[in-house]
Amino acid sequence: MPSAILAAALSFAALASLVTAPAAAAPARYRLLTSAAYRVDVGNRNVHVGVEVAFTNTTPDPPGRYSVFDSAELAIHDGASAVTARDARGDLRVARTRASGVNVASVTLRAPLRYNQTARFRLAYDLPDGSQADVRVRASVVTLPVWSFGTRSEVTLDLPAAYTVRVAGDQMRATTTGATTRLSSGTIPDPAGWLALVSGEQATDRVTARRTVQLGGRSIELEVSSWSDDTAWGTSTADLLAEAFPRLERAIGIPYGGSGPLLVRESVAGPGNGFDAGAATSGSGIAIGFDQPRFTALHQAAHLWFGARFASDAWIREGLASHFAALVALDLKVPLPIDAAARTAQLKPDAFPLADWTISAAGRLDAYGYAASWRTIDLVAARQGAPALEAALRRITSGGSPYPITGVSAPSPASVAQPVDSRRFLDHLEGSDGQGLASLFAEQVLPRTAILELPARARARTAVTMLRSAAAGWGIPRPVRDAMDGWRFTDAQDQMTLARRFLAERDRFLPIVTAAGLSAPMRLQQRYEARGGGAESHEELRAEAAVVSAYTHATQRAAQPRSFTERIGLAVASDPESLLATANARYARGDLQGAAGAIGEAERQLDGAAAAGLTRLASTVVVLLLAVAGIALLFRRRTAAARR
Repeated sequence: MPSAILAAALSFAALASLVTAPAAAAPARYRLLTSAAYRVDVGNRNVHVGVEVAFTNTTPDPPGRYSVFDSAELAIHDGASAVTARDARGDLRVARTRASGVNVASVTLRAPLRYNQTARFRLAYDLPDGSQADVRVRASVVTLPVWSFGTRSEVTLDLPAAYTVRVAGDQMRATTTGATTRLSSGTIPDPAGWLALVSGEQATDRVTARRTVQLGGRSIELEVSSWSDDTAWGTSTADLLAEAFPRLERAIGIPYGGSGPLLVRESVAGPGNGFDAGAATSGSGIAIGFDQPRFTALHQAAHLWFGARFASDAWIREGLASHFAALVALDLKVPLPIDAAARTAQLKPDAFPLADWTISAAGRLDAYGYAASWRTIDLVAARQGAPALEAALRRITSGGSPYPITGVSAPSPASVAQPVDSRRFLDHLEGSDGQGLASLFAEQVLPRTAILELPARARARTAVTMLRSAAAGWGIPRPVRDAMDGWRFTDAQDQMTLARRFLAERDRFLPIVTAAGLSAPMRLQQRYEARGGGAESHEELRAEAAVVSAYTHATQRAAQPRSFTERIGLAVASDPESLLATANARYARGDLQGAAGAIGEAERQLDGAAAAGLTRLASTVVVLLLAVAGIALLFRRRTAAARR
């Protein structure tokens, strides 16, 4: 978000050409030509600013009066000190005043300036290191806002060539001569609209402040690297984050999943006051601008949970980071950089759909984007409650769907969490049955194309609720879920029509399973969850129904009275009841082929029981006859032997 300094600087530039005219004069018209030179003095940690001014009164004398100016006023930096003014004859009187919150140097002219006269003088002042938030002059880093003065201007800035220079905002051309780099603006026809944010960095020694924090049930090393000429920043940032990280983890409700040490690096910030749009957060590393408020460290730390892998839309990442950073900031008594609600209302003329926001690290659109994102997440948390928000964040992190297949949204082992966009974020926040956020998203987040889809979405979500009720615990099939996740609501409705037809057949079938004394296997539910009400699910149902029918027929036959010969035939064969019990168990496990085999074997035993009984009886008679014959033969032999 553009900093307050940026906005102020533009105001300063707008006021840079103000002059004071006596009340008797006509409305002021003048020409204020300036040439401003900024010189960086690293040894003394100072920036010397000199402005050569040629001030011409171009207001004609009114009838009977004179057009005169007694003074000239130029806006100067808030951190300015040692403010002086001189003309060719010596020192001029300078008074510092405030006008509309702007620091103004009022230079009293040597003599009243009449029409077509020109006064020339030099305004000078210093900008010491730290004189304002974005002014630093040290061996490690030089940063300062550079602007121009008057109605037409040119600006130069000299600094040691050892610095690698970066210019944000209006550009300046760099040339290096010997040990000095000069940045030049060229002619500036509209100084009121010109601003350059200059930073220079050179390689210097760094020092590391180390702390140990408990995250994710583990001890994690926190390492904060600062420039050797700013060790206080490293110490204070390490102390703050050591307290903040565990609080962030508890507030977010998701264990920190990173590995290795947490690395924080002091850097040159972008112009995002309080959010540090120029900072980087990736993996377990954070870069934070040296001049940023303490809240920025909390905001950037929260991005370790809410980075590009979590959400593809910037407003989601930034809004969540600000929301949770604010919760921790209140606990740690860290001031908030803005009132998100008030700032959003103030910037309402700049409003746009947050889903369209691309961070540029400058401009009023970013100011609105940061404030409105924060405000929107605050409203979500207030309406849904912290537990519902935490549940949604867990689903997103784990790769779950807002439309769980079986009522438990744990992803399959092959699931990989994908970054969510604004539409899927809305789905996760509302869950599969919740309502209440669509109007907020329509007002703040979604582009018109997505808003036009909301009525179809509402109808489809109502149908999902009805489908879940009809499914009686089976949840939402994957084809429906995939269509809903993709906001393909016509496809979702078509898939739900197929699913409802299938469920009607299922509801007719399951009582038959129960009446047969069987337990329905998970196969049918699994097929429904994977394929919905399509052909494959119906094929599965028919296959199971065939097994149930065969089992019912076999159990009915097995329960009928048996003749003597059938009982004899089954006495030595497999018991049909045992085979049917095996079939029952196999069916419950989902082994339809094994169940069908056991049923078939039971049927074969029943079919052959009578014949087997006759065969058994015949075999028994033959055995008995043979036994009798053997006994008779043995008796005769013993009798004959006795006679001898």
